[in-house]
Amino acid sequence: MLTRGEGHDRVDFEDGVWVHRTVVRDHPPASVEGGATIPAPIWSYAATMRDEVARIAARRTVHGVYAPVWDC
Repeated sequence: MLTRGEGHDRVDFEDGVWVHRTVVRDHPPASVEGGATIPAPIWSYAATMRDEVARIAARRTVHGVYAPVWDC
């Protein structure tokens, strides 16, 4: 499970689940088709989680990612 962290990144094993608490890093907003932009806080959160998935995938197989688009 991936979620927002505070202060520093950490990974804990809780109730049989690895929980990655990752501090959100600034990422420049991306443009989407039609010229719209994704708000910076939403994009930074999504890009930070994407980077953490890539970090995990470099070490072990990632079979799927579920991510609600709750604020768009």
